[in-house]
Amino acid sequence: MPKTETERAAAAAAPEPRPGARELAVRYGFIAITVALFVFFAVTEETFRQPSTLFSMLKFASVVAVVGLGVTLTMVVGGSTCPSGPSPGWR
Repeated sequence: MPKTETERAAAAAAPEPRPGARELAVRYGFIAITVALFVFFAVTEETFRQPSTLFSMLKFASVVAVVGLGVTLTMVVGGSTCPSGPSPGWR
């Protein structure tokens, strides 16, 4: 724990350590795998390179993105007020 003003200033100005391979893999691994699979199939499958395939993938991913945004919004505002199970009043 820095005690003097100079030690505190030096600690605050010290650069953050570079992230290690494990942290980078955890942070960017999913994106890297997704890009690698996309490139692999684009190279090996002729039908994968068609614009209709890309638009189909975007169409289906948009549904997941909208649901994910809804869940994120629910978590940000503090949860849902609707019960997740059956209620006595719902008959």
